[in-house]
Amino acid sequence: INGVTLRQKMSEGATIGARRCCRQSRWPTSETKRLWLFAAAAMGIWGPLSAFNFSRTTLYVVYFGANVTALSVVGFIMGAINALNGPSFARWSDAGILNRWKIFPSRTWGRRAPWILLGSPIQAFGAAAMWLPPSLHSNTLLLWYAGCYA
Repeated sequence: INGVTLRQKMSEGATIGARRCCRQSRWPTSETKRLWLFAAAAMGIWGPLSAFNFSRTTLYVVYFGANVTALSVVGFIMGAINALNGPSFARWSDAGILNRWKIFPSRTWGRRAPWILLGSPIQAFGAAAMWLPPSLHSNTLLLWYAGCYA
């Protein structure tokens, strides 16, 4: 096309597109940095929970000697309970229920921070407790498993 190859046109278009992209991009603002830090903190509490999800069956069946069938039933029941209570917690979080308390004003805390602040110690306790059942008796193991699963 007028002595210009398609490859040259494509290269020129890519260069123009890259220039536009670079002009439009900005350095992260303090708001962006704050959101990234908040996201990292929110995901950080899920690490121990992920470790439990990957190793709970092996831990309780192989090392603690729990009954596989009973453990499966408890896991199914707890999964169903979590599926039913998840939308309620999401609705409460979206509505800012905890922000109604005077100690968590939404202007300074935001809607999600109180949930992370209150949920993190509970989740950390559950993640630590799963490795330390009080007894290796089968019924105790099942109750402990259910409590840590919740």
